[in-house]
This record gives sequence, C-alpha cells and structure tokens, in this order.
Amino acid sequence: MKITQRNPLGTTHFFLFFLIHFTISTSADPLYIPSDNILINCGFPSNTTAPNGRNWITDVDSNFISSLQPNTSIASQASKQSISIPQIPYTTARIFYSQLNYSFPISPGPKFIRFYFNPASYSGPGAGFSVSAGQFTLLGNFSPSEDYVIKEFCINIEDYKLNISFTPSQGYGFVNGIEIVSMPLNLYIRNELLPFVGQLNWFEFDNYTALETVYRLNVGGNEIPPEKDTGIFRSWSEDHDYILDGEYGATSNNTEVDIQYPSTVPFYTAPENLYRSARFMGLDSKIKQLAWSFSMDTGFFYLFRFHFCEILHQITKPNQTVFYISIGNMTSGDRMDVIKWSGGNGVPMYVDYVGMVVAEGSYRGKQDLWISLYPCIEEKPEYNDAILNGLEIFKLNCTDGNLAGTNSPSTKPAWAHSGFPSRRLILVAGGAMAGGTVAICLVCFLIYRYRRSMKVMYEKCISLSANRSRYFSLAEITTSKQYEQVEL
Repeated sequence: MKITQRNPLGTTHFFLFFLIHFTISTSADPLYIPSDNILINCGFPSNTTAPNGRNWITDVDSNFISSLQPNTSIASQASKQSISIPQIPYTTARIFYSQLNYSFPISPGPKFIRFYFNPASYSGPGAGFSVSAGQFTLLGNFSPSEDYVIKEFCINIEDYKLNISFTPSQGYGFVNGIEIVSMPLNLYIRNELLPFVGQLNWFEFDNYTALETVYRLNVGGNEIPPEKDTGIFRSWSEDHDYILDGEYGATSNNTEVDIQYPSTVPFYTAPENLYRSARFMGLDSKIKQLAWSFSMDTGFFYLFRFHFCEILHQITKPNQTVFYISIGNMTSGDRMDVIKWSGGNGVPMYVDYVGMVVAEGSYRGKQDLWISLYPCIEEKPEYNDAILNGLEIFKLNCTDGNLAGTNSPSTKPAWAHSGFPSRRLILVAGGAMAGGTVAICLVCFLIYRYRRSMKVMYEKCISLSANRSRYFSLAEITTSKQYEQVEL
C-alpha cells in the first residue's frame, strides 16, 4: 500500500472528473454471475438445497480436505438448535482437534470468503481457533458466542487454488459452512487513490490487501438477504441498533423512484432496494445530525464506503442539501451535495475514505467509533439536512497479513446471523467518545521521497483526554528534513 499527498480540493475534482464522463443506464441489468460459487455444508452427509435456492455440497469424503489428514476431524451434529437458526448450514459441523486444511480449485481474482459458525454444544472443552487463507490470518483464537455468526472476507487470489487452514488453540475448533464467491474486479479494492479522512493524503490499495466486512448496513431500510443482493450474496442489515442517542431522524422508502446507475457505479455495487430507501434528518427536523456508533478493533486501518442516492422528490437541484461526513471526530472536508455529485435524483453514487481506529495507550481491544453527518451551513443550502442510503465498513490487514482482532465482547452487535510490502501508516481517525471524554488527534507528518517524487507520509498520533495530555516536542516534529504543516 502507498500513501501520497493530495490536493485539499483533490477529492472533489477527482469525482467531478468522472461524473462529467458518465452515462446513465436505464435498462434493467442482469445479476452478476460469479465464476466461482462454492458452498460447503460442513459435516452434512449429502448435498442439499437451502430454502433460498442455493445449493450446498457436502465435505464428507470430498477432495476438499487433505487426504493426509484422515483422523484430523469428524462430522458432528449440533446437540441443540434454536428454531430461529437456519437449518443450512448450521445443523452439522466439521469438528477438528488439530490443524485442518481445505484446498479449493478456483479461478484467480478477488473472492468473497464467508465462514458460518453455530457455537452449539459439542463434546469436549471450549473451542478457540485460528483461520488462515493463503498468506492472511483471518481469525485468531476465535471463539464465537452469538447464536450464529457469519464472517466475511475479501481476498485476491493469484493462483488457481485456495488453501484454508483451521488451527485449534486448545481443545477443538469447528466450522459449519464455507462459502467462496467470485466478486467483480475493482468492487472494493480498486486501482484508484482513496482519501484519508481529514487529511491531505491519498491511500492506494494493492493485491496484498485483504478486507474483513465489519458492518454492511441498509440505512433507513429493511434487511436485504443474500438472495436479494446483486448476485454476490451479500447481507445488508438494518441500522437501528447503531443509531446514537435515539436521534433517528426520518426515513423514506421510495419504491417509485427510477434508479439509474451511472457508468461509474455498476449495477452490482449495491442493490436497487438499498438506493430506494434512506435515512435523513428531515427537511424541517430539529435534530442537528445523523450519528451512528460502531464497536471496532483498535490498531487497524478501515475502509468506509458511504452510499448515496437522492430519492426525495423535493430535492432535484444542487445546493438544496449540503452536508459533511465525520468519522471519529475527523471531518472528511468534502461538502457532500448528492445532486451535484451524482448528476440527479435517483442516481446512485458512493464515496470511500480510509481511516484508522487508534488504541489509547497500551489498551488493545474494542472501542466505539462515531460516524455522523451534519449540514454544511457555510454553503447556505435550502435545507439543513443530510442523507445516507447505505454504509459498509471493512477492516484492512496489517503489514504482516493479520486481520485477527480481539475476541472480546462488542458493545454493539457485530454482523452476526510469504511476506507483504512494507506500509507507511498514518493515523487518520479514531478514539472513542464516551462518558464525556473526547479523543482528539493532533498530527505531525514525516515525509519521505520515493521515486517519481511521490511523498509518503507517516503520522504520529497524540490522544488527548479531559485529564491526560501528551505532546510531541518541537524536536520530534522537526527531526524530519521535510515537514509540512496541516491544519485540522
């Protein structure tokens, strides 16, 4: 990954450049057809079809499990099963007492990898295990506690084979289902520069970047199940559980709006139902912002994707609603005018930002991150309003390929139902706001020159609280030969 300096107006120019050249698609697009669509019902004795029509195959006596491991695992049936838990693939599991290896023949390219877990009562001591895929560690000492859990990852596969390993920490481990689905090129990991929220820098992905889906929300709308997605079987949850301080604002579900995907937003980016619904402050609302709180692992970079589509019939012109996006008390700097940026009512768009959730002191665990949208009064819009249709949050792997965070309980429900190139880290947004404590990041940059005069920046963070402050000395700041002051 690379980090380069950007123009303060670069984000706006970046999007407008593409929006000038887009064309609107008004015809009904077919679903995306993945080249690989593998569903493994672990421990189940035969192939079966789920109620949603998806076909699951058994791993019993299959070639997916290494033949060198005849006594590594056993098939087991859950001793108890809640009626609220789907039968497939949660009725049976593959139980392993030592490292279990799966190998899948697939085509190269980006893939969704989803693991299904149902922590039912199996014989033996408690389960805690790690999961790796290729060079990435996806889960570490993982011990699911919810009724059932789906863990989703996005990984680029360069070979024609995907190796997945399960390793118990002690006792045993288990897995109920494995899913591998090809995803469109450039859906999330794109060959484009993404802005750091609140900073004058760009972030560049590479093929050594893996993502974990932390949250995927249909904001203001109902849950969208996998079979109602765009052909890549994502689940979109409601956003009610994450709204801060009970300020729900207003919602709209406009089934009559004609969703017109521009060429910059392919139809598989998100389903039409996501863009038909939205949460907004309300044209005459007395609330000051829309805000959500999310429990996040500290010490990781995150990709934040905001989906927008103006669906209110009153909003048809630029400067009717203009608002800011704030992530962890860092404002993106972009003045969001959905009509101006997208080109019209009913036209989807999205923006991506990269940020980091910072650990306070030696603490390593989960903390709450606030995301808010609030009006940009400087533009003097017709309405003091903000709108959001969808939100996706992804964790990015560390430079050693690790995606495994803490296994401590979340304060909010998460989505339940060979070496790497060196990476220059920049603290972007983070710190929890809880109990009256406000975490503020002060930033200093160390700039290094790479070939082609690209500047790569490294930032140190200072976390300030109401009763504890730490400052970098002038000497620390000026040790770099090149220093650029940035106003926050």
